[in-house]
Amino acid sequence: MFDHHCPYIYTCVGYRNRGYFCAFITSGFLTCVLGIYMAYSRWDLVSGPLMWVGMLDLFGSAFGTTLLILQTIMAASRNLTVNESVNWNKYEHFKSPDEKFINPFHRGIVRNVMEFFHLVRPTELSYAKRSVLNSKKSDYV
Repeated sequence: MFDHHCPYIYTCVGYRNRGYFCAFITSGFLTCVLGIYMAYSRWDLVSGPLMWVGMLDLFGSAFGTTLLILQTIMAASRNLTVNESVNWNKYEHFKSPDEKFINPFHRGIVRNVMEFFHLVRPTELSYAKRSVLNSKKSDYV
């Protein structure tokens, strides 16, 4: 299942590699935090404009990776891909009869995160949810 194409790793992120992607962005964040700590602890030895530029770059990278981590956690907790979160209005199975967002894949935050990291198998849609999705599709056929 396709989630999105990531320009930073130059590949698509999806069902089979999203756990690795989460580990990648978390390691990037931890590297930034370690770099900030090391630069701050040795500020007395090396200071100047280059040190300020490096610190600014580290803080910017830490902020960016924090946003990526939060977005990934939010997508995992909602059991949605980035594509589905952004383009939900293009998919009929995410619309209620009054055109509001519904998530037929939500199983609760804990279950969603466990499915995201492949700790449990994804569950099938219940009969009621499948019939709602099928009736919506038949309205447009």
